[in-house]
Amino acid sequence: MSTNKLLNKLLSYEKDGLIDKSVLETQFIEYKDDILYKVLMKLKRLTFTKKQIQYINLHLSNKIEISRSTEDTKKDDNDIDNLTDGMNKLKLENDKSNTINKLSAEYWKNTSSYKSAEYKETQYDYYKKNNSAAEVLRLVNLESKPFGSISEKIIREILNLSNRTSSQNDATLNNKKIEIKCARYWAGKNDCVWQHLEPEHDYEYALFALLDFNGWKVWCIKKELLMGELRDKNIVTYQGKQGWWVRKSSIEQYLKVINNTDELVEFMKDAH
Repeated sequence: MSTNKLLNKLLSYEKDGLIDKSVLETQFIEYKDDILYKVLMKLKRLTFTKKQIQYINLHLSNKIEISRSTEDTKKDDNDIDNLTDGMNKLKLENDKSNTINKLSAEYWKNTSSYKSAEYKETQYDYYKKNNSAAEVLRLVNLESKPFGSISEKIIREILNLSNRTSSQNDATLNNKKIEIKCARYWAGKNDCVWQHLEPEHDYEYALFALLDFNGWKVWCIKKELLMGELRDKNIVTYQGKQGWWVRKSSIEQYLKVINNTDELVEFMKDAH
């Protein structure tokens, strides 16, 4: 088949649309022996405008005499290789805009739709923005249940706490039963919430831990104060079937900062 027939069909395909190689392979496969088809498929670009196809065809016409005979196949293939090398060096009209992958972030980051969208900062974004340690970011990425479980074990280990006595507490120290609650910052805020507090459970002290940007912040409070006066003041509030909860910003003034095991032991002596 002649190149002119293929060219005419390409130019009449989808008004003003781009033609990519997948279209050539599916809708123009009958022209697979045409030299224009072969050159288009061999070029490095993925898409073509109709003007570009016309330009390529003109360049072809000026360079070689098209032959369809069987004995010229090998020579024809050599000519295509030579032509393709030359074509890839040509600066075609709108070259960059028509070869870019429009599905890539490099392209759609500049669209008006993307630029006009409002994006809410996530918890992970907040930690990363504050130059958090890689180990911290790994914990931030966890779902709530594994985060709570792993964090509880970390706090118990670094403060040299003994194992729980039952499912109603998380650790012991000098025969004192301790509840451990761990939390992460809310996105964009210097605040968090400790939840699932149970007033009927068997513990004497609560350790509140917050995953900071480069480590842990830990506080302690006696259960008597936590579940007595602070509930009466509506600082510790009812969470529903999941127990009670409290915000850091509301309770921090009642908490004792704990930096190590010795400070925790001392606080328990004074609070007793």
